Amino acid sequence: MGTVGTVLVLVLAAGLLAAAVRLVRYPSTAPWPAIGVCALTAAVDFAVGGDWLSAGLSAAIVAGAVVGLITLLAAVLALVTVSSRLTAPGTPRMIAVGGTVLGALALVLNVLMG
Repeated sequence: MGTVGTVLVLVLAAGLLAAAVRLVRYPSTAPWPAIGVCALTAAVDFAVGGDWLSAGLSAAIVAGAVVGLITLLAAVLALVTVSSRLTAPGTPRMIAVGGTVLGALALVLNVLMG
């Protein structure tokens, strides 16, 4: 990855971390904005990870898969929370924010590893 690509990935990671901080400090009533940012983080991780068939697995690809699963978990919990109140109302949002932070840190790790 060239210098411009490295800077772009670091700016994306910083933007995702800023979005996570914003979602924690100013919570909305619905968890769906946080879930959307988490899904965007998984997509960015997969895009940065590149072609795993020729280059092998990278930290970004593995984190993209994990963040995608975290997104699904948060979405299912958000739907269950609406119908039965089994979990605390903020739980899906915090799970999604945790996935966003994990994905952003994996982007930085991917840049540092190569």
